[in-house]
Amino acid sequence: MGETFAAFRNTDGVVGILDEQCCHRGASLVLGRVEGCGIRCLFHGWKFAVDGTIMETPNVLDPRFKEKFRAKSYPVREEGGMIWMYMGPAELEPPFPHWPYFDVPAENRLAVAFVVDECNFVQLGEALVDSSHLTILHKDIFARDSDTVVAVAVKNAGAVAAPKIEVQETDFGLYYAATRAVPTEDGGTVDEVRLATFVAPFHYHNANGNFLGIIVPMTDTRTLHYFVWWDEEKQLGLEPTRSAILRDGNLTEELLIQMGTHPDTWFLPDKPNRMNNYRQDREAMKNGAWTGIPPLVPEDVVILSSSGAIRDRSKEILAPADIGVARLYRVFLRLADAIANGEEPSALYSNPMTIAGTHFLVPEGKTWKDFVPEHVPLKKKEAPATASNKESQPA
Repeated sequence: MGETFAAFRNTDGVVGILDEQCCHRGASLVLGRVEGCGIRCLFHGWKFAVDGTIMETPNVLDPRFKEKFRAKSYPVREEGGMIWMYMGPAELEPPFPHWPYFDVPAENRLAVAFVVDECNFVQLGEALVDSSHLTILHKDIFARDSDTVVAVAVKNAGAVAAPKIEVQETDFGLYYAATRAVPTEDGGTVDEVRLATFVAPFHYHNANGNFLGIIVPMTDTRTLHYFVWWDEEKQLGLEPTRSAILRDGNLTEELLIQMGTHPDTWFLPDKPNRMNNYRQDREAMKNGAWTGIPPLVPEDVVILSSSGAIRDRSKEILAPADIGVARLYRVFLRLADAIANGEEPSALYSNPMTIAGTHFLVPEGKTWKDFVPEHVPLKKKEAPATASNKESQPA
């Protein structure tokens, strides 16, 4: 979010996150030495504990000096194979959310991270509430013979290019339902609903079930993107399942490097970008490939980046299929307004264990809302009293 930090694990195994610049003279603590229960700045040897306590100041003789100051530190949690930090004011820290993938063994969980430069985090999130693009942009994936969770997620949505879209704003964000009529064995049709969920400010439940996108702004125009898969029984994090999932989404280490999104190499100058047309293979397109880009995730990255680091939305023409995108904008604006007005954003107090993405067949007489056990529509605020709606008062 435009700030830089030093994260380290001390010799007791405890993780600390401090401002990157040493509070003494600004040297980077990323270059520091981890010693004992703290991290030592290389410049003048000041040593800091995980909570920001100044443990040693070798160039200051007065032992009381270090007691007058603290380095800026942040609350840290380790859950679900990830490190979480809270960046806001201490007095406003919300309860730490408990996500369902926290409760499965590490081998039943698979997470991958990648960096998308020159692309705002909202743009990347739009793809996850836009079911109608699957059949078009990801056309090449339908030819694959694969039954991994990634392939199934796309193939099940590939039969109808223009699904019926419904969106319900909620206290935590929104539900996004894409309904397609699919054939039955008796020659009729039944509605299949793919229900995705946005949990503000950056969690997206995929409609295929235990599959979560986490899209975090590094800056206004650089984004850190996670995908997390989990299963109560299957060991998704072990081979050969792990490699199969990553291959299907083109999220292998090799492809991340090739596409310029690997966390360790995304900044290299020869990565796919506007100047080299994102290394699109036009010859492959002549020979039948749809995009000339490695299928699935790389296609999303290239297309969403191609519209500009922050797309000029004044020029876009939204269609009925884009209602999820329009409502996503509205959720972000609503939450920003709440902060600006000194209110607590409702999304911070939602229980992720009651929210999910899923897909299902809807029997006649039912709607998708019947399949969301904790369906909580957004509570509408009462309009402020005005001359036209308040009762007359005596003078």
